[in-house]
Amino acid sequence: MLKIKFSKEWDKLKAKKFKKGEIFTTFRVYTPRKRKYYFERLVNRDNELFDVQLNGELIGKARLVSVDDRWSHSITPSEIEKDTYQGWTTREFKDFLEKFYESEDVFGLWMKFRVEEVYKR
Repeated sequence: MLKIKFSKEWDKLKAKKFKKGEIFTTFRVYTPRKRKYYFERLVNRDNELFDVQLNGELIGKARLVSVDDRWSHSITPSEIEKDTYQGWTTREFKDFLEKFYESEDVFGLWMKFRVEEVYKR
């Protein structure tokens, strides 16, 4: 079973924005294993849906629509806001990366998912 897990209720995961047909993004640190895993899901496209989990709770299902290799410094301020919280700045994003990855500039996977199903919370 495919899963994409979140430990924070970013704005994109709140009921107001997490709706069928909506696109959400996520940035994950690069590892060869993660890249292979996500690119295989994208290329194979056998209609597999990812369970979207927030703090262990299933909140919906989503389809992976794109995966790009990116440096975190190339993520624009508007992309940061859509991915995290309204009003979040580049500095806050860099601080978050520093906290989790011990670097404010991280090479990773920038992914887009389309919400296919939403569960009541």
